[in-house]
Amino acid sequence: MPEKLKAQINQEMSQRELIEFVKYTFPEYQANWHHKVLCRYLERWANGEIKRLMVFMPPRHGKALEVNTPIPTPDGYKRIVDLVPGDKVFDETGAICAVVARSEIFTSRTVYRVTTDDGDSIVADSEHDWVVRLCRKHKKYRVYNTQELYQRTLNMKDYRKPLVQRQGALELPPKRLNIPPYVLGVWLGDGRTTSGFITSGVHEDQEFIRSEIQRSGYPIRSHKDRKNFGVLGLQKQLRAMGLLGNKHIPAEYLRGSKEQRLSLLQGLIDTDGYVSPTGQVEFTSVNHNLAQCVRQLVNSLGYKASLITGDATLYGRFISLKYRVLFYMPDAARLPRKKSLCIHPQREHRFLDFEPAGMADTVCIQVDSPSQMFLCGESMLPTHNSELVSRRLPAWILGRLPKSQVIMASYSQGLANAMSRKVRGILQSETYQAIFKTRLSQERSAVEEWLTEDEGVFKAAGVGGGITGHGFTHGIIDDPIKNREEAESKTVRESIWDWYTSTFYTRQQKGASILINMTRWHEDDLAGRVIKQQTQDANSEKWTILSFPAICEAEKHPDDPRIEGEPLWPDFKNEFDLAHVRSTLGIYDWTALFQQKPAPAGGARIQRGWFNIISSNELPDGLQWVRFWDLAVSARKTADFTASCALAVGRDSTIYIKDMIRMRDEWPKVRKTITQTALNERIHVGIEEAGQMKGFIDDLLDDRTLAGISIKGFRPDQDKLTRSLPWITRAEAGKVKLVRGTWINDFLNECQVFTGAGDANDDQIDCVSGAYQMVASSTGRSLSVGRLSGL
Repeated sequence: MPEKLKAQINQEMSQRELIEFVKYTFPEYQANWHHKVLCRYLERWANGEIKRLMVFMPPRHGKALEVNTPIPTPDGYKRIVDLVPGDKVFDETGAICAVVARSEIFTSRTVYRVTTDDGDSIVADSEHDWVVRLCRKHKKYRVYNTQELYQRTLNMKDYRKPLVQRQGALELPPKRLNIPPYVLGVWLGDGRTTSGFITSGVHEDQEFIRSEIQRSGYPIRSHKDRKNFGVLGLQKQLRAMGLLGNKHIPAEYLRGSKEQRLSLLQGLIDTDGYVSPTGQVEFTSVNHNLAQCVRQLVNSLGYKASLITGDATLYGRFISLKYRVLFYMPDAARLPRKKSLCIHPQREHRFLDFEPAGMADTVCIQVDSPSQMFLCGESMLPTHNSELVSRRLPAWILGRLPKSQVIMASYSQGLANAMSRKVRGILQSETYQAIFKTRLSQERSAVEEWLTEDEGVFKAAGVGGGITGHGFTHGIIDDPIKNREEAESKTVRESIWDWYTSTFYTRQQKGASILINMTRWHEDDLAGRVIKQQTQDANSEKWTILSFPAICEAEKHPDDPRIEGEPLWPDFKNEFDLAHVRSTLGIYDWTALFQQKPAPAGGARIQRGWFNIISSNELPDGLQWVRFWDLAVSARKTADFTASCALAVGRDSTIYIKDMIRMRDEWPKVRKTITQTALNERIHVGIEEAGQMKGFIDDLLDDRTLAGISIKGFRPDQDKLTRSLPWITRAEAGKVKLVRGTWINDFLNECQVFTGAGDANDDQIDCVSGAYQMVASSTGRSLSVGRLSGL
């Protein structure tokens, strides 16, 4: 950066607010009024004018991809829904990064199909972020969400497709491979499927390829047909790897080092590839799987490749389909006559198209890459996850107050470390160093704790973990609760409070400032306890509370300029979007997460008026019914009830419930009822598998009269309320219908008093939760009676 520009920025920034710093260091950032209000309060907090500050904002949870989206990992591809914190993925440069958080599944979201010019396709949430370039003249990349980019196609007469930068080559260590990659590539291209013989029609090519194979340590055997030669020892290796008669690229070769992957590609192109005079490389095969693997190989080396399907013909007659992989890449071939034609692509970027794709379930991940980007899809398309202003705050504090000691805590150490890397990266950026004199110290630079040259400290901590070393002048707790399941756990809430009072709070220095920045989940969460303490004890610390509900209410913060009913950020989520969120989440999560007013823990969750009662004649055709049993095998009057219901989900996601059974008996009578019901209905049966219930399930499996009926055991891995929320949300939306019967009144009475906090009678609700889990989830250990029936 020129010295004159540095001086100009330095002079301007001396008078600028935090919001201006964010714009300088994060040029894609788009600010709303509430960001400016927030930054004013954060400045006052950082300067010590406000010692205790709480900030509540609704979650920005829409930046998600469809649950089946393939994500490249060091071990191959995984669906995004199968990723968990700690899993390794790749950032846009090809470097390995870690997943630090994964959202819950967002059901029935508006999605768009994002198609690249090389033929890949990603289904993304309307609010998923993409870092793209819209102007052909200025090479400036900005962050836009999917819906914004789609709207451009409708609103602009002279529409030009957004450009996304190409990804870097995957950075992976070398693997121990049985067959050298170049040799395997040669065989995959021109080898006989059933042996270790290679066929090469051009004499000069054959001489070069033979010499390359011999350099890899293989003896060569000539053949009477001069177009063929044998590679001694290769056939045995191919057989051991399951490649004879089944040409494909083994997974370990697709995740070898860059040099290994390039050698494999060169073997393929040297034998079965074509390089045009213009430099375009083409690999053609009638083997679709092999062609797909070659395309993935090119993508993993940091280049885009198209896969085109056509007809393979002989003398004008159709033989089969053929698959052409087309790309530009220097050094794609090793053979001299082909290598000389290979060129670097003139266009490194990819064009994106956007079109509506209906509704789908989505999920998002957060990674610890400095750019907050990761690769998605089979073609490894760079995409973005969210940026938080709170990550700019510590950098700004250390720039303005270089001797500050900052502790940043979040719900996990991994997420806190990701924040630490982000802050550290900002300090090392050229823009930041043109603004502030603060520099990183070389004495200590570990991600969990690093220093500045002015003896400033940044410490990353997971809520619940230890905090050693220095205290803090600025303590930040950002989202201490991970999800609804943790929020509903009294044990988790107690552990967070104990950590806050005994560990975090004790690390503050004299005059320290504390900031709690979170989305509210529960009345008794960390913020709730602090507020309660302030209300009940006149001598307790006084906290400034800055709350931004998604929809403005009559009672609002003095700095909130909205009128009642107005959304927080209409350009981001308008009234229609928020109404959809409310209907999807249900009133319980909506008031907590989006309005920052969690419902009291003892309040009833379910209202009678939510349910529609129908006759059996009104049931739609084609429903697939299941029956679930929540067992409690005791005849004592104080014991829980055994409850069971039949449940089905229609095409429009409406839930149907019928034929509830409720009884309080010993196992022999319960067993008889289960058996008779199963034989009458002949539908899938699920049973809660907990404690001694496994023995009861085994008893049923040994009953030969039940042969042919599938039985599954489901282990409850969440509390009662969390298990029930998915179908309760559907009930509130009018999407649960009860088939008329004598059981309905008892069920509705149980619903009215259900709180999820250990109710005395919640067996019918539990069995509905279990039945819905059977339909909506593939979890649970299969306990099919097939061991008797052969199923």
